[in-house]
Amino acid sequence: RQRSRSDDVERRFRSAFQELTEVHQEVEQDESTKNQLAAELQQTKAELRSLQGRYAALQKDSLKLIEKYKVVRGNEVRLRAEATQLATEKAEMRSTLTRMQRLFSEQNQDLVRAVNTAQAPLEV
Repeated sequence: RQRSRSDDVERRFRSAFQELTEVHQEVEQDESTKNQLAAELQQTKAELRSLQGRYAALQKDSLKLIEKYKVVRGNEVRLRAEATQLATEKAEMRSTLTRMQRLFSEQNQDLVRAVNTAQAPLEV
């Protein structure tokens, strides 16, 4: 009877020890997992900081590009206005040139007629 009690106690002790060993292994595994997750979290935080830095740099670059675009767009508008003004001036100059050519041609014809008229009595 004593032996059976002793065997029973030993069995319970071994069972409890086995259970304790398993719990200890689970705790160690959980600790390892926790450490791994903590390392991954730190890595993720570092990546996030890096991405935030890159995002801030992109925002800054974007603002610079927007300002450059505004300047370029302003230049484009100004150049279009200048081109329109130059086209108007060119048309006015062509019109003036055409009038001057017509006037020169008329004066040349008048001069030719005057010379012909002045020479006519000499031939008679």
